[in-house]
Amino acid sequence: MSNPRISIPATQSYLASFTQNNISVISEFVTDLVVQMWYKHSDIQTGSPNFYPFCQKVIARSEVEPPTILLALKYIQRLKKYHPRITGEQGSECRLFVISLILAHKLLEDYTYTNQTWSQIARIPLEEINHMEREFLISIQFNLHVSEEEYAQWLLYLEQYLRYKEDPFLDSPRRLPSPTSAPAAFDFPTSKPTWSQFVCTTDPSPFGSGQTQISESFQNV
Repeated sequence: MSNPRISIPATQSYLASFTQNNISVISEFVTDLVVQMWYKHSDIQTGSPNFYPFCQKVIARSEVEPPTILLALKYIQRLKKYHPRITGEQGSECRLFVISLILAHKLLEDYTYTNQTWSQIARIPLEEINHMEREFLISIQFNLHVSEEEYAQWLLYLEQYLRYKEDPFLDSPRRLPSPTSAPAAFDFPTSKPTWSQFVCTTDPSPFGSGQTQISESFQNV
């Protein structure tokens, strides 16, 4: 049973209505938001063409509820808050989404899937699922807790984001921050990231310069 504290309040009427739509609509939203967050500070402008159908398949096979998807997106935002310059090669967004979804599902559900089941759902080898999950947790310092205040702020941002995407004249782009700039209720560490699965861009980074080699774990699926 889902955690009753993690839900979409009635005040987020547009978001609540949106997440009741079909998988195609939700997958389009996930694709857009993940690409925007993951490839910020990167030369990559678009995600892999496989990402949208990949999201559709994973969401359909796993039968995850909307709050789980929204929490998974929050974890990706948290990762980028911890390490703004970390990114990956085109196609790495597929596995990034899967790992965040796995962690969100484990947090919210009393009876969650095993990693073996997730391996079958996502068509990713089990050993890679295990490795990526460990790397993600290390990178966010095992901080999976999201306070009610922080979650409410995240939902408010998503509400505004969806309204702007529906009608860009409702809000100026300058007034709508990027997903990784959405407010949060905690401070972020400044230590150097340890996530060997991603490649940092050559842009100046507060975590050091240069380029870290990306492993095959986060290539296209």
